[in-house]
Amino acid sequence: MTVENYTKNALRAAFTLVELSIVLVIIGLLTGGIMVGQHLILQASVDAQIAQLDQFNRAANTFSGKYGSLPGDLDPLSATQFGFISRSGAAGQGDGNGLIEGYAGTPSTAAVFGGEDELFWCDLSSAQLIPYSFSNSANFGTTNIVSATQIVNYLPPAKIGGNNYIYVMGTAANNFTNISTALNRINYFGIEVISGSTTDGGGRAIGANRSFSVYIANAIDSKIDDGFPTTGNVLAVYLNSEAFDPNPNVGPATSSSCYDSNTLLYNTSYQSNINCSLVVKTQF
Repeated sequence: MTVENYTKNALRAAFTLVELSIVLVIIGLLTGGIMVGQHLILQASVDAQIAQLDQFNRAANTFSGKYGSLPGDLDPLSATQFGFISRSGAAGQGDGNGLIEGYAGTPSTAAVFGGEDELFWCDLSSAQLIPYSFSNSANFGTTNIVSATQIVNYLPPAKIGGNNYIYVMGTAANNFTNISTALNRINYFGIEVISGSTTDGGGRAIGANRSFSVYIANAIDSKIDDGFPTTGNVLAVYLNSEAFDPNPNVGPATSSSCYDSNTLLYNTSYQSNINCSLVVKTQF
């Protein structure tokens, strides 16, 4: 083979600049498509979570309009009359005060099993106002342990996934630790990984410190509130046995913080990190 023929064959085997450009464009389009797809999936999760909270708000308001009380807070006589789970009417057990309280009526004790916080979901389920079945009353009014595998019998799974659940809890002024916007006697939905309960004071839930990404927390807050983690109707706090505390490791932006304690902004430098939990003020 002559040198000339070898050179021609080598040129035919190699990519031209035009072909290389086309390949690079295709790779760029594929990468961009993947990123857009991931963003769309995240946005769909955020929208689904917001829609789920809206559904629960509507259900609670419908229940209140029909039965004259919030689900869980319904008095014993009415509960018996309408065929709901019986309750004593003691604090946190159908006392009719408009606050969804934990076992023994302690809003400063963030319990999500054993009191009106459990009855809330049972009542909505019995009234067929939510697409979930919660008729389990074995833990109501007791200090029974609820294990991680049993939680699905008491709380609805959150639409954002990741083993997160939705709980509801009324608050007292001392119920928020180191939160400047603490509100008294307000009902909140919480979105969090719930790992079970203890018998410390009556079935108090133990929540996980981190439940979902900074991106999701920021997106939910921005869509339905002010976009700031420490103000408004959406707060970046988590259920810490007896109180709602700031998300852990809050401080100057690091890979483990939900928001920056200096700027009080979500830590979008690490927006994919699983660092946040939220509570959202109810609309009832």
